[in-house]
Amino acid sequence: MMRAQLTTAIYTKLLALPITNENKSAAVTLMGTDVQRIAETFWQLIIEAVPNVVQLGVAVYLLYTQLGAACVAPVLVTIISTGLSVFAARLITSRQNAWLESVQDRINYTSELLGSMKNVKMLGLIRQVTEKIHDLRNQEIKTSKKYRRVQSLNVSLGWSFRNILQTYRPYLVTKALTTHSEPP
Repeated sequence: MMRAQLTTAIYTKLLALPITNENKSAAVTLMGTDVQRIAETFWQLIIEAVPNVVQLGVAVYLLYTQLGAACVAPVLVTIISTGLSVFAARLITSRQNAWLESVQDRINYTSELLGSMKNVKMLGLIRQVTEKIHDLRNQEIKTSKKYRRVQSLNVSLGWSFRNILQTYRPYLVTKALTTHSEPP
C-alpha cells in the first residue's frame, strides 16, 4: 500500500514538473528502485523497531531471572553485532548510490535513444547503440556487485552472531539448570 502511494505521489510530481526538465527519466528510476528502498527502510525502522525493543527487554529480563549476570553475554554480542552492522551500513550507502546512479545513466540513455530511434536506424547505428547499452548494463552490474558484496557482509554479520548465540545456548541452559539445582 505504501509503495502504491509513493509511486502515485512521484508520478503526480512528475506531471507538475516543467517540460524543460533535463533529467526526464529520474522519476521513472525513482519509482522503480528508490520506492522499494524507502518501503524497506520504513518497514525496518518504524514497523519492526518497537516490537524488537520490547522483545529485547523481555528476553534480557527472562535471562537475568534464570542466569543472573550471565545474561550480559548475549547483550554484548548483540551490541558488537549492531556496531559492526552500522559500520558496514556506512559502506553500503555510498555503493548503493553509485549503483543507483549507474541505473539512472542506463535508463537516461535508453530513454533518449528510444525518442530518436528513427534517426538511429537511418544512420545505421543500431550495432553501436546496442553495444553502448550493453556496456552501460555491464557497468551497472559491476557497480551493483560492489553494493551487493557489502550488503551480503552486513547480513552475514547479523546472522553469524545470531548463530554464535544459537551455538552457546545449550551452555547457557545447562548453567541455568545447574544454578537452580544446586543445594543451598
